[in-house]
Amino acid sequence: MRCIPWREKLEPARWMDTHSVSLVGGPAEPSLVLLKDVVEQAGAGGLAWPARFLFWLRESLGAAFGWDDGEGAKQPHPDSFYWKMSEEERLQWGFAKPGTFEGPGRVLWNDSTSVVLEVLNATCQAFAVGWVSEGQAHLAVFVIETKWWSRYYLALIEPFRRSLVYPALTRWLFRVWRSHFED
Repeated sequence: MRCIPWREKLEPARWMDTHSVSLVGGPAEPSLVLLKDVVEQAGAGGLAWPARFLFWLRESLGAAFGWDDGEGAKQPHPDSFYWKMSEEERLQWGFAKPGTFEGPGRVLWNDSTSVVLEVLNATCQAFAVGWVSEGQAHLAVFVIETKWWSRYYLALIEPFRRSLVYPALTRWLFRVWRSHFED
């Protein structure tokens, strides 16, 4: 596994998790664009219900408490790492222009094999770094605590993240990829 892309730029962020999934079948060296297309075609319906429930619960709590007010804004938040990128970095991209949204995260950087997404809300500032290499998809998660209570929030969700969400996501991605290329 190669080193985590963009890691040096995420220096103030604390590493939380890294997960990998074997991309069985398909091309020997899959691209991130192909992986994204396969995932979009599959939709999230096959994701295990406990993980879907936890995503729904977080969205509901975010809406109720106003945690996610800035999500979807046209301009990145002033604290976004988007503003730490050089103009040259913002002009070089693969499948998505920096500053646009892919799912819940704002794209900071991407090329044919890797992407960095940022989620900045009232609970924390999180970075999802995804990349493909040597027939595997990888995800690393980094976090910056933004409030006095962020540490407690992250401690509260940690058992659910580790035991339900990430295992369900990796099993789902493995099944989706394999079934796409079996057809």
